[in-house]
Amino acid sequence: MADLAARLKGRVQLSADGLAAYIEAIENGFGSEADFAQVIKVYTHDLSQHPERKYSAPDFVSNRKIAISGDPDMDLACTSHVERLNGITRQHVRR
Repeated sequence: MADLAARLKGRVQLSADGLAAYIEAIENGFGSEADFAQVIKVYTHDLSQHPERKYSAPDFVSNRKIAISGDPDMDLACTSHVERLNGITRQHVRR
């Protein structure tokens, strides 16, 4: 986060998932110069252990946005861009 903070100028808005480590990392990197929100998504889990569902994605139930520091615009808080990048990366490195 310190490297990212050094590359950005002015106040920024950051969004992340619910990993607790992000809160301290953003505080250490940006101090009070960032508006930070967490987007926590809730999924259902199929516990029936059907072999055909073993690798299927869980069903999305809801999401919750929480302002952590600063004054983030909650309408802009999302993790879609990084999730898409992660999906593309997984497709490129699959067997």
